[in-house]
Amino acid sequence: MTERRIRILHIIGQLHGGGCERQLLGLCRRLDARRFDLSVCWYGPMGHELDGEFRAAGVRTIFFNKFSMPAWRFFLTLRCKIKGVSPDIVHTWLTSANFWGRWAAVSSGVPHIVASERSLVTKPSLIQRVSERALALRSHRLANSKVAAASVQRLSGLPAERIRVIYNAVSLETGDRETARAEVRRELGVPGDQRLVVMVAHLRPGKNYEMFVRCAARMRHDRPDVTFVSLGSGPLEAQLTEQARSLGALHGLRFLGERADVSRWLAGADLFCLTTNREAFPNSVLEAMAAGLPIVTTPFSSLDELTCGRDLVVTVPFDDDEAMAREIAALLDDPARSRRLGEEARSWVLERYTWDRLVREMESFYEDLMRKGARPAQTGA
Repeated sequence: MTERRIRILHIIGQLHGGGCERQLLGLCRRLDARRFDLSVCWYGPMGHELDGEFRAAGVRTIFFNKFSMPAWRFFLTLRCKIKGVSPDIVHTWLTSANFWGRWAAVSSGVPHIVASERSLVTKPSLIQRVSERALALRSHRLANSKVAAASVQRLSGLPAERIRVIYNAVSLETGDRETARAEVRRELGVPGDQRLVVMVAHLRPGKNYEMFVRCAARMRHDRPDVTFVSLGSGPLEAQLTEQARSLGALHGLRFLGERADVSRWLAGADLFCLTTNREAFPNSVLEAMAAGLPIVTTPFSSLDELTCGRDLVVTVPFDDDEAMAREIAALLDDPARSRRLGEEARSWVLERYTWDRLVREMESFYEDLMRKGARPAQTGA
């Protein structure tokens, strides 16, 4: 007799092309379909780009518009969707789903509930604090870094060993670099020998894109052979464009918005930079490392954890665009050092952050829940 597959319902606010959503998509694509029956429920009307990719991967998608109804009806609708799937495990992703999805799953009698934290919980509301305390013994907790786990620990009161750390994964395929270099420069309308510095992040507070714009303006005066490229969308786009215009940086700075071909742009770039003020575990840095790019970044909170203290990236102080411009120029002018940093970073990703590793850990986690109902010990050390 064939053993019944474990039925998992993932709940997430939206399916746009962000890092968390792509981690979920990558996981669903790779989980063993003979052992896991997967569904994804989402409810944010503005982010649907990945819905077709989930369906193509054999995942059932369930959508309804949270913002077309009052909160009480949204909650009852979410409960109804959960009961319709009758999952063994509900796995929620990001703040909204971690709140609404867990309470709906608890009230629906779901036997196993998992909440993933993908960012740093810095200023929780009173409702969030009370909810976390109430749900602490009713749900299992995952985090994608130790610093994210520590923020959950402060919020929920859970001991560290009750929060499982499973690091993100990244694909290592880079494609034809020379073809990518020619294509992206042609798309930008710049010479074939133009140097490209890329940043991938949402245009929102916390990423300190203002520093990125100032760095581009500073370098534009001395290095017209360098173009800065932003991949990402967000509420600050108009403000940042105006800042670039006022600093005279528009000619050397391009905001390209959300892109599905980030890997192609990384393959065609010369250097990756990140100006963020805080990060739990940035996928964009992993992707740049996998692409073999030299990286200049601010010292975000999980950087030492990501690199285990190895000399794989160049760091500059927070909000110091002068230092960032100086280090970028130095790397662009030192191809041997740039190549060494890129090769060592790619080797590190191959050793630590593969999809095979993540899928193996997640399958073990899910099966352990079903077998014992107990939380596995923390991993990722």
